[in-house]
Amino acid sequence: MAQQFFRKILLTGFLLLTIFSRLFAQDASQPLELTAEGLANGKQIALDKLAWKYQLGDELSWANPNFDDSGWETLTPTAIKPENVPGGKWNGRAWFRLHFKINEALKNNTFALLFRQTGASEIYLDGEKIAKLGIITETSEYEFNPNGLPVIFRPESAGEHVLAVRLSNSRFASPTNAGARWLINGGIYPNFSAAVKLTSDAAAAMLEYANRSSMRIGVFFIGVMLALSFLHFLLYLFYRADRANLFYSFYALAFSINLICGNLRTFGHQSVMSSVVLRVIAVAMLGAMFVSLLAFLRTAFEANLGRIFWAIGGVWLVAIVFNAVYLNNLGAFSILSNIAIFLSFSYSIFLVAKALRFKKTDAWILLLGVQIFALGMLSTLINQFSLLDLPGWFFEISEFALILAVPIAVSVFLARHVARTNRDLKTQLVQVETLSAQKIEQERRSAELHAENERRAKELEEARQLQLSMLPKKLPNIAGLEIAAYMKPATEVGGEYYDFH
Repeated sequence: MAQQFFRKILLTGFLLLTIFSRLFAQDASQPLELTAEGLANGKQIALDKLAWKYQLGDELSWANPNFDDSGWETLTPTAIKPENVPGGKWNGRAWFRLHFKINEALKNNTFALLFRQTGASEIYLDGEKIAKLGIITETSEYEFNPNGLPVIFRPESAGEHVLAVRLSNSRFASPTNAGARWLINGGIYPNFSAAVKLTSDAAAAMLEYANRSSMRIGVFFIGVMLALSFLHFLLYLFYRADRANLFYSFYALAFSINLICGNLRTFGHQSVMSSVVLRVIAVAMLGAMFVSLLAFLRTAFEANLGRIFWAIGGVWLVAIVFNAVYLNNLGAFSILSNIAIFLSFSYSIFLVAKALRFKKTDAWILLLGVQIFALGMLSTLINQFSLLDLPGWFFEISEFALILAVPIAVSVFLARHVARTNRDLKTQLVQVETLSAQKIEQERRSAELHAENERRAKELEEARQLQLSMLPKKLPNIAGLEIAAYMKPATEVGGEYYDFH
């Protein structure tokens, strides 16, 4: 009975899933129709999730809108995985064709095609080349990732149109290419993604792209972290007994390199290999950030790094190696990195709480930075899932708090530590100066006393000699008499005196 009950539940769930998927999923076999409602208010339509006609090889005639592509295979999404290639060998070139319609209401409108790719491509609309992203030669290509660079097109009429993409990436064609095997094992293949949106004109689309791709805020954060890294490294060089400055300089440097790699991957136009290498470096710097932060907390509040620190560092090392080898294709990095992040945060909070418990100086500053960071994370989640309708400036401030809360808290902590050390040194210097003055005064008095004693001793010696000179030099020699005389002064001189008559 129980088995039948569970079978009914599974069957019902499967039927409901099928019904909802048919209700909400777009029929990939039907041509896409661009409508004013679908593109209103800046909405975008993802094209790479649709059913593209796909063919290996390279024939320029395949850009012709009248070409019969009914015999081509259908590929969704637009990633050329080994299972999509006959014999498992990618020959470096392929064409994609997408049939779509433009509603009559959108006639004479300007569209922006936002494109990303691994490789180089040429884009054709109704047989006319509208973009060249990278350079395709007879035997190779120059890779270029436009990272959402808008390709502007303005169809001459409504109705049906054909978008054709000529994609080239010979890196994956050679089975002896170690880099290609590394990328494929990591789940990275020749591919492109595209989205379409309405725009007023080409200038407006490029201005929007420039604002979106601007690294102004990123450069600001990078500059702040590099400056902090340099400053605290100098503080360590001038006072090497305080290793907290050294570890914090490592933290700030790793943070800045992580930001550089992230900004280049987000806004740069590098090749797929360069992008993957940047990602591997960014992940390694993420681990270096957490490990350096823990080392800073340990050296700031404890005597040594401790076993827990080395254990968490080992987890990070394994996670970074898995990411570098498998590029997260096995999901091992996600699991290990999440564990390492959880352990790092937990141990950081534990160290700060322990410092507060034992009333370590200025530990509350670090706790405040962690709390502000947590609020920034919370606001990011609120924005990501649209839980509350908050103004845009609130999330901009949250972004600053998310990145700078902990670094600023640590810098303030170390600055107060340096200031307190200088203040203590100044107090001790005043004490040393006071003691030195007292010692000098004592030495002066001692010298005066010594001189006075020498003067008195000299005068007493002169008095003694004078007294002795007044005594008879010899005893009288008289027959029948024995005469003896002796005088011993109490100190140097005495009051007694004798003579013979």
